[in-house]
This record gives sequence, structure tokens and C-alpha cells, in this order.
Amino acid sequence: MENKRNKFLTVTAAALAVTAVAVVPASAASPFSDVKESHADFEGISTLYAAGIISGYPDGTFKPDTNVTRGQAAKMIAGALKLDTKEVEDPKFTDISASNPYYGSIAALVGLNVITGYGDNTFRPNQTITHGDLAKILASIPTLPELESAKNHEASEKVTRGQLATFIAEALTKSNPETPETPETPETPADAFSLSILHVNDTHARANELPKLATAVKEQREAKKNVLTLHAGDAFNGTLYFNEFHGQADLALLNEIGFDAMVFGNHEFDLGASPEGHQALADFVKGAKFPFVDANADFSADDKFTGLFTDLISSEPENGKIYSGIVKEIDGEKVGIFGLTT
Repeated sequence: MENKRNKFLTVTAAALAVTAVAVVPASAASPFSDVKESHADFEGISTLYAAGIISGYPDGTFKPDTNVTRGQAAKMIAGALKLDTKEVEDPKFTDISASNPYYGSIAALVGLNVITGYGDNTFRPNQTITHGDLAKILASIPTLPELESAKNHEASEKVTRGQLATFIAEALTKSNPETPETPETPETPADAFSLSILHVNDTHARANELPKLATAVKEQREAKKNVLTLHAGDAFNGTLYFNEFHGQADLALLNEIGFDAMVFGNHEFDLGASPEGHQALADFVKGAKFPFVDANADFSADDKFTGLFTDLISSEPENGKIYSGIVKEIDGEKVGIFGLTT
């Protein structure tokens, strides 16, 4: 019986080496629960995952240390080559049916005359692969650079799923020199406008935590040139500070931080059903040392807000007033700010 297993691996690797496939650099975060950043094959696995070549198991694992099978290898390689695995001809292996999860990948590689299987007309998709096979792949590809991932392994040692992912990722990257392994960061023009936005919301009367926020904002303002500080609402309600002071405890600290603008969250209207109505909110606005922006709230029917509200957009906003939007000039650039209440 003729064994054509080595032909399967060698020809497939040759096709892999000359095919240009854009490889996405590995993410800093692990795509699988059992592949930590410290794992030897983390980068290869992450690269193939980011490129959409592998997806792992339904339970969110990849099982990187499990020996890879011929069927799994065919699926990875077909994915790296971006082959059509649906519109394929039957490879006519006696041990592969159309319901087999590797059927499409195997059939696609057969269609390219990449694999022929064994002499008994089987493919043996569950049979594992050794590093000896990988050594023969490297020896048969003169244009393929030496791969670090293939070194220091006994020929009879089984190849794991993680090791094969690393091999494929490295082969694809090095056989496609136009794809840099690490993207270059474009230079920022000397006259470019830089703006840092500090954003917070849902502080919910946690007045005891606001000094920490004040410190963080101060540090950022010292470290960065142009800083815009915004509060997206829901300062009202949440602790005994609000029950006792109806927002005034928060306001003293928000004024100390020095926001550029604030929009009303839905909880700013929580006292509307009380006998005093929105008096606490009106007092909050009047005492603010920053303007408010709200493009979809109409205060005109509540006399408590008379003189505090306008539906105009202002380039000279006053503190303690409500606008549909404002325009601030920062380092010579005009920055528009508007808010929406959900």
C-alpha cells in the first residue's frame, strides 16, 4: 500500500509559501480562555484568529497543546489559503463523508491537486502529524525562510494545534514581505491639532469618590496640551449625599474639577414629581461654574428655568446656563459640543 502522507504535507506547504495572505498582527488580548499571553504559541494563534483562519471550539477554548490531526491541519491550511470550501467536488475518500467537519477543506485542497491521501483511498483525518513531516515541508520549499517555530523538536514528536498555528502564521508572514509583522505608526504632522477628551458619567452622588476624579483630571491636564472635560449626566440620586443635599454636595466638587460642559441624564429629573418639582435641578444649574448642553430637552414651559435656558448654539456660553450646543475655541480650533438626554 502506497503511503502518500508526506506528499500531502509537502505540497500543501509549498502552496502556502507562495500565496499572499494578509496576516493581522496578534492582539494583546487572548482570543481563547486556554491561550494565555504567556503561552509559547500565543502570537501564532492570535494572528490566525485575527485573520479569521481559526475559531476554536464552541466552549471558547483552542486546546493548543492537543496533537493536531490531518483533518484539522487541512482546515487551517485551507483557511490560510482562503479557499472556497463549499462549492467543491467530492474527494471520494472512503473515510470522509459530506457531513465530516473537514470535508470542505479536504475537498478544496484535493481540487488544487495538493492532497491525494493514502493508497487505500482513505484520508485518515484523525491521524496526527509529527515534526518530521514539518521538517520535510521546510526542506522542499527553497523560497521559504528558515522558521524558528520548526526548530528544536524530535522528528517523531507530535505537532500540537498551537505549534501548527505558529508555523502557518510565520510562513504566511515571511512569504508575504509586503505585510509588515509590526505596523508602522504614521508620523504626526507638526501642525496637527491634538485634543484629549476626559469623559465621565453616572457619578450618582458618590461625592466621596469625586476627589479621586479631580486628581486624575489634574494629572491629565498637566500631561496633555489640549484637554476637554465633559460630564454626560446622572450626577443626581444614588447615595445619602443626594438625599440630604439634592446635588449641592456634588456640585461643589464638580465646580472644583472644572468641567467644560455637562448634559442632563435621566436621573437629573428624578425629583420632578415632588412638591418642589425641578427646583433642585434649577438650583444645580444656577450654581454651576460650567454650561449645560441639551439638544433634545425643552425647559421653556417650566418657569423655574426662566432665564437659564435657550435653544440656541452659543460660541460665548455662560456658566450656569443651558444651551442646545456650544462652540469652544481650543488652541485656535473651533470645537462644537452638544448633548442628548436619553
